[in-house]
Amino acid sequence: QAAALTFSGEPAAIPAHGFRPEAEQITAAQAYAVWQNILRTAFIEIAAVTPAPKPQIAALLQVRFGSLNRQPVPVQFEAPSPIQPEIRTESEIMPVGQTKLVLTYKYENIRREVMLMLCSILGWIADSLLFTNLRERCGLCYYCLLSHAAFKHTLFIDIGIDAANTDAVRKAVAAQIHALQAGDFTDDMMQKAILRYAFQAAAASDTISDLAMQQMLRLRRGDPRSPQEITDAMRKVTRADIAEAAKQLQPDTVFVLRAEQEEAEADDI
Repeated sequence: QAAALTFSGEPAAIPAHGFRPEAEQITAAQAYAVWQNILRTAFIEIAAVTPAPKPQIAALLQVRFGSLNRQPVPVQFEAPSPIQPEIRTESEIMPVGQTKLVLTYKYENIRREVMLMLCSILGWIADSLLFTNLRERCGLCYYCLLSHAAFKHTLFIDIGIDAANTDAVRKAVAAQIHALQAGDFTDDMMQKAILRYAFQAAAASDTISDLAMQQMLRLRRGDPRSPQEITDAMRKVTRADIAEAAKQLQPDTVFVLRAEQEEAEADDI
């Protein structure tokens, strides 16, 4: 729901599998027509992982697909979500155990290595700004997760809270963003950000499917650099680079999923 609100009016607001009521109305003829349209217009990626180059594979695939009436629609993977002039706010009440607060921030353009540093310091390393200050020091949340929709230029901050702390948590998150913008973080945090990425890159699976996906992601990003090259680029990122990048972060959406029990208890007070 938070993503649907954040990307309202964009294809990204639609779940990958659609909606059940619409799916239940689909006939066999409609499904077949859609399948034919997919074959005709879809962007198709085929990866062949081999010990040595085998150009004949591409030639064979071209022959096989040549019998289809193909009119592929160009795909633009990087589709930044427009920054809204005003913060959008929405809330729902559901029978859940605790209230969930989701805050989203959008930005114009930040280099990948700088964004990796920024996200790590903000919420990905063990002593990140969000975890240390919201949970450990202030006890304002049960958990705090940061995710990055890179192709949409959007950050999601997902926080489990008591409903009574909603305003305090929003202010605390804004304070951590301000700390980034002011360069108020340690050299040790920057080093941990680099080590985190380097460790994850070194631990990456070398299965056929994962190797193929790694290459596809490079193509989709338009960034051919290897993990080692990204790590080297991160080492060159300065505190000022991160602070300037953080100044691009614009609050966009506030979504609150309120716990039904908490609402009932509040009504009884």
